[in-house]
Formats: sequence, structure tokens, C-alpha cells
Amino acid sequence: MTAPAGALRRRPGGDLALIVALAGGLAILPALPPLPPDPGYHRFADARTLAGVANLVNVSSNLPFLLVGGLGIWAVGRRPGLAARTSWRVAFLGVLLVAVGSAFYHLAPGEGRLVLDRLPIVIAFMGLLSALLTLALAIDERAERALLAALLALGAAGVAQAYFGGDLRLYAWSQAAPLLAALWLGGTGGLPRGLGKALAGMVAFYALAKVAEMEDAAIFRWTSGTMGGHGLKHLLAAGAVLCPWRWIQRQA
Repeated sequence: MTAPAGALRRRPGGDLALIVALAGGLAILPALPPLPPDPGYHRFADARTLAGVANLVNVSSNLPFLLVGGLGIWAVGRRPGLAARTSWRVAFLGVLLVAVGSAFYHLAPGEGRLVLDRLPIVIAFMGLLSALLTLALAIDERAERALLAALLALGAAGVAQAYFGGDLRLYAWSQAAPLLAALWLGGTGGLPRGLGKALAGMVAFYALAKVAEMEDAAIFRWTSGTMGGHGLKHLLAAGAVLCPWRWIQRQA
């Protein structure tokens, strides 16, 4: 029988140490102090209204998510034999929805709208984590769907906890866990050929995106008011998605 495109051929048992690390991190969350949101999060350096659109740059800089999300869905759709296909499709769907949710949020930043920004983000991240674990553990499609559903529920719970409880612990885990899995599996040979390198590029881009987000005001000054760090964050995060997309493009 021919293995699915992008399937792992070297370690069908997967990396159980990673499962322990991810589950352990999840288990200790209740013992950690709550992680409150930044009260100044909704104040962005670039708040210009241009062409009659409030916060235009932060709104329009989400358009690349629409493009790369659509490219990813298209690439997965053209490869019916791709391993972890359902999870990859959901991950790219989440990226596409980020364009809508984040643009809507940036038109009038506030806690209520932030929910529609965060939900697509956790869909994308949980889809990615499900894809990586499906590949590493070589599980079948039925088990993949169950894993994906459980992870999506966890991600949604993190968004709800952030909104109703003012606690970002679970939401932070939903972003950190997939990145940890990508680096761990890529570094230990627990992924199909080429995927580890692609994910290293993805993590590097995303790390730059987080730095840009933290330096929002400074970047706005450095660019002479052309773009703040938050708008640049959107562009870098969208660039991160191109890394796994290119790997999928190379699969038979």
C-alpha cells in the first residue's frame, strides 16, 4: 500500500515524550497564577483613519491572511492522499478566517470584537498541532478527527476563559503548544522529510511577528509613521504560513 503524501516513514511510533510535555504543560496551568490581559492592548500606535476607514493600515494588513489561507486550502484540496489532510485544511481555514476576524476587530478595537480575532487564531494553531501529532503518531483518519475536535474545543475554551474570566493561560498554551511541537518534532526527526525545516522557518517568522507586535510604537516611529509594529506583525505572521504551504505544494 502506498503511504499518504507527506506521511512519516521513519518513526511510526511517534514521539511520546512530546505528548507528555504537552499534556504536562496543560495539566499545570491551573496551578499557575492567572495571566490577565494587557489593559493597554487595544491602543495601537497606528490609529490613523485613511480613505474614511478607521485604523486602515492595521485593517488592510490582514489581507495576506486571506491569500495564504486560500492558497493553503487550495493546495490541500489538490492532494487527496495528503497525510493529516483534515487537520491541514482546518489550519489553513483558520488562517483565512483570521483575515476576517482581525480586520473586524481593528475597525473598532475592544474586548467583544477581540473574541472574533482570537477564535480563528486558535482554529489555525489547533489545526496545525493536530496535523503534527497525526503525522508523528501515524494515527488513522478517524483518530485524527477525534484529536482535532478535542484540540479545537480546548482552543475555544481558552478564548472563552480570556473573555469571560480575564485569564489568558489556556489561550497562551494554544499558541505555545503547536510551536513547541513544531520545534521538537523537527529537531528530533519526528516529521516527514522537509517539514521540519519548513516549520523552523514558520517559527522564525512568527517570532519576528511577536517582536514587531511588542515594538509597535517604536516601529511606527522608525517608519516615519508609515506602519506600526502591529501591522508589520500581520505581514510577518502571514509570511510564516507560507512555509508549511510550500512544503505541502511539494508533496505528490
